[in-house]
Amino acid sequence: MNIISQLVQFILLKREVKDIQFSPPMAVTVIAVDSLLLLMAANFINNAGIQVGEVTINRFPYSAALSYSILYVGLFYSFFAAQEKQARFIQAAIAFFGTSVILTLANVIVAPLPGAGILILALAFLKIFCSVRVLTQSLGYSALRAAFSLLGISMMSYLIATTVFPIQATQTPSTTTEVQNTLSQ
Repeated sequence: MNIISQLVQFILLKREVKDIQFSPPMAVTVIAVDSLLLLMAANFINNAGIQVGEVTINRFPYSAALSYSILYVGLFYSFFAAQEKQARFIQAAIAFFGTSVILTLANVIVAPLPGAGILILALAFLKIFCSVRVLTQSLGYSALRAAFSLLGISMMSYLIATTVFPIQATQTPSTTTEVQNTLSQ
């Protein structure tokens, strides 16, 4: 319970990464829970599908979600190893993945509320802000460098995971195409 209060204080800007308790088992736990949340999102997509523009994603392989998580953690660790700050990785991982879990769960709680869009957007920006703070405080990066580093890690992990385990999607006819087809008949 102590780690949860530390993470909430980190989100509320009352703690820094160096103030987070050093606990390798907790780092493994928050990484596993974050991965589990991603697997649950893949399960939701596989059961209900998700519309993105004119494309419906029908199947998001669990192996893609799992490999994304593994790649993300590996690439995240590589930034610490490159600067020979592997010991800081534990606290940074707890702060990074722990705040991700807390803010993702907050999104799940807020999502069904009417008019929750603005709150969901605010939580998304808070999640990005906390992620950038982890790298700026842990590695001494500028905010811009941290943001681009995290974007690069995300993109590389996603591209590799979805190349090896492709997502199945179908083209959804747009409403104008449906109307044109209906009128031509």
